[in-house]
Amino acid sequence: MFEDFTDGVKLNELVENYNKSCKEGWQIKKINERIWKVDFPYKIIFDLIEEHAVKIGEQISEILSQVPDIESILYVGGYCSSEILISSLKKNFPKLTHLKPSFPERAVVSGSVLFGIDPTTINIRKALYTIGFNCDDNWDEKLHGGIGEKYYDPVYKIYKCKNSFHALIRKGEDLTQNKYIEESFITMNSRNIILKFFKSNKVNPVLYTEEGVELIGNEQLDLKKDYPENERCFILRLNFGGTFAVCYCHHDNSGRDFSFPLYFSK
Repeated sequence: MFEDFTDGVKLNELVENYNKSCKEGWQIKKINERIWKVDFPYKIIFDLIEEHAVKIGEQISEILSQVPDIESILYVGGYCSSEILISSLKKNFPKLTHLKPSFPERAVVSGSVLFGIDPTTINIRKALYTIGFNCDDNWDEKLHGGIGEKYYDPVYKIYKCKNSFHALIRKGEDLTQNKYIEESFITMNSRNIILKFFKSNKVNPVLYTEEGVELIGNEQLDLKKDYPENERCFILRLNFGGTFAVCYCHHDNSGRDFSFPLYFSK
């Protein structure tokens, strides 16, 4: 079924010519009329895994520099079945105990299933990011000076900083199962509220416009009519569930509220 080819060129001839011109170790072999096999040097796979092993080793070194009392490495996931990876890590970290289950790939699957059935199996997790929303904080010269944009608010008669990152939870903080974070705030807009949520790898980001800050949620609430200054208070609640986070916002005076998910993979 593969015999006829463009311009009368036979597939067998094309493969034969390729095998003559390709690099050593690369060969295409015909098993039968329907099956072909490609042979390539083992070194290609070795180099690919070794490159990843080096990067994994660099990450482990960074972790050890921050937490030096770590004694063991526990391997999980299908990639840990590679002896190339494990040999590389044992060579670079000989003082650590290397723990490899018989089937490391099952650990990820089992953990996901157990967590899905009963999320309480994991009591505490660590926040991977600092999470917060957009606001204009009161101007602080030590905090905002040199990086922030200062402006005068004639309503409250104070100086503020544009594009401030107001953190609700910080990187490394404990997250218990179904943890709720609640905070009240006052919007400057009399009718609409626009909430933008961000994540950052920094523990203490100052502005949401700085490098490394990413948008993870964006929503707008129309109150249907204008409200005076003393009626612009909102309640913000952030709920960290099993593998997700949801933002809830409520305005008491109008009774209006909305919720939206935060997408950390963006």
